[in-house]
Amino acid sequence: MPEEIRGRQRQAMARLDLDGMAIIAPENVCWTTGTFIPSQKTVRHRHAIILVPAEGEAEMIVVDVEEGFARVHADVDRIHVYNEFTQDPMRVLADVIRARGMRAVGIEAGYLSHADYLRLERALDGTARLVPIDATLQRLRMVKVSQEITRLERAARIAEAAAHEGLSTWWPGMTEIDLGRRVADAFAARGGGTLTMLSVTAGDRTPMLNAPAGPRGIADGDVVRIDVIGIVDNYVCDVARTAVAGEPRAEHLAIWQKLVDCRDLALEMIRPGASTRGIFQAYSEKMDAWGLPTLHFLGHGLGLTLHEEPYLNRYADATLEEGMVLAVEPLVTFPQLGMQLEDTVVVTGTGCRVLTDRFDTRGLWRMAPRARP
Repeated sequence: MPEEIRGRQRQAMARLDLDGMAIIAPENVCWTTGTFIPSQKTVRHRHAIILVPAEGEAEMIVVDVEEGFARVHADVDRIHVYNEFTQDPMRVLADVIRARGMRAVGIEAGYLSHADYLRLERALDGTARLVPIDATLQRLRMVKVSQEITRLERAARIAEAAAHEGLSTWWPGMTEIDLGRRVADAFAARGGGTLTMLSVTAGDRTPMLNAPAGPRGIADGDVVRIDVIGIVDNYVCDVARTAVAGEPRAEHLAIWQKLVDCRDLALEMIRPGASTRGIFQAYSEKMDAWGLPTLHFLGHGLGLTLHEEPYLNRYADATLEEGMVLAVEPLVTFPQLGMQLEDTVVVTGTGCRVLTDRFDTRGLWRMAPRARP
C-alpha cells in the first residue's frame, strides 16, 4: 500500500515540477509509510519525516528512541536517526535534501511551526526551494487505494456491531456509563483498537452531540443516541445509531422515518461526478419542508483522521470520485431530543456501497428489557 501511495505522490510531483516531498504530519507519515510513529502526535518536536523523491528510494528521519519501531513497522529501508536533545531534525532533513541534489521540495508548511520552517529554510541556505503541498496531500488522500478501503470497511463494521450489541438490551437502573462500557467491551472484543470518542446520551441529553457517557439513568421510553468513533489498524470508524429503551412513541417513529428517507436520498445521489453541495442542498430542502431542525452539515470524508475532505455541507463544493469514503449522518437536535443515523459508504464506479449495512436501520431500534446482569 505505501508504495502505491508514494506512486501517487510522484505523479503529483511531476505536475508540480518537484524533486521530492518531505512528508511530516503524523497522519501523512502513516499514509506514506504504513505506520504511525508512536510519540509523534504527543511530542510535537519529535518529528518523523519521510522524504519521497521524484525518482529513487524514499528515506525516513526518526528520533533515536523510536528507531527500532520504525525499522520494523515503516515501509522504508533507508532511515536516518537523530537525538532530540543534541540534533535538529530540520537540519538533518536539509542535509538529506542536499545529498539528493534536490532543488524544489514540497513541504507541509501548514503543519510545521514557523520556527521549524525558518530553521529548515536557513539550513538549506538557498540550495533548495520549499513549495507548500498541504492542499495537494489533502487532495490525494481524498481518494483511497483499495487496501485503505478494506481497512475502513473493517473498522466501520466493528463499530456498527459494537453499537448494535450495546443498544440491544436495557435494564432498570442502567446508566449511560453502563451502556458505554457495553459498547467499549463489544468494540474491543471484535478487534477494535482505540475508542477515541464514544458519545452516549439518553433522554434530554441526546441533543448534546459528542457528549461522553454520564451517570444519567436510562428510563423506560427514553431515546438513546450513541456515536462510536475509534481507530482500527490506524483508520478511523464513525458510526452513530439511535434506539429507544422499551417501546418508542409515535413521534419518535415519525422522526426516525424522515432520517431514513434523508439517508436514502443521499445514498441515491452519491456517485462519481456528483456535487457534494448539491447532495447537501437536496437533504436540507427535505428537512426544511418537514420543519425539522438540523446542522448545516450532512457528512464528511473519513480516513486516517475523523473529518477529512470532502464535506457534505453548504460551505464548500467538491466533485465525488470513485474511491472516496464518506460518513453520511442525517440528524435532528431539538432542545430536548436528538436523533442520529450515521453510515459509512464508499463511492463506487456507478454509485456507492454502504459499509455499515449488516443490521437493518430502517426501523428505529428497540432496547429490549432484561434483568440487570
